[in-house]
Amino acid sequence: MQGIEVTGMLIWSVYRNDSGPMDCYKFFGDDLKKATPAVANSKIEAMAVAIIRDRIANLTINDILKNRGKLRGGVKEEMQKILTGWGIWLETCEIQDVKISSRSLFSNLQTEFREAERLKAEKIAADTQNTINEENLVRNSEFTKKQAESDNKIKHDQLTRTTEFSMKKAETENVIRHEQMKRNLEFNRKEAENAQAIKNENLARDTEFQRKKQETDQQIREE
Repeated sequence: MQGIEVTGMLIWSVYRNDSGPMDCYKFFGDDLKKATPAVANSKIEAMAVAIIRDRIANLTINDILKNRGKLRGGVKEEMQKILTGWGIWLETCEIQDVKISSRSLFSNLQTEFREAERLKAEKIAADTQNTINEENLVRNSEFTKKQAESDNKIKHDQLTRTTEFSMKKAETENVIRHEQMKRNLEFNRKEAENAQAIKNENLARDTEFQRKKQETDQQIREE
């Protein structure tokens, strides 16, 4: 892919099972006797480059930069299918580095990254705000509940005090009425006693007067 450089490492060996050694010698001959088999390395490297280019063409930039394991696994699997016929076993296929050589491509990738980070930050901010709203709702509900409980307690206490006051007032009024009734009865009794005493005194005076009058009349007649 234009603007992207991929570097890696390949380690291979002769496939020792079945006809692997014979197939390897058939393809590379005396090149295998060299300390560094340049022909074999060159062909394997060219194969890797071709397969990697084909793989990169079918991958997204994000997969290339972040998911090297996916790229490495696909390249190794495809290469091994061919290399088995060459009598070669691919020991290692590493994608060591991925470089972006195009400034415009790097800028575009940064734009995508910044946009993703902005969306991520907005999501975090929205989630945080939702959490704050939920916590505020819980606190408001708890406050409303406690306020209602407090109002109910105040109303209950006021009703209790009003009831107690009414009871005490009724008891006091009953005591006052009872005392007033007792005083009225006592007053009426004393008034009746006084009236009777006055009548008795008047009767006694009248009787005494009549007696003295009779005595006086008797004395006048005798004289």
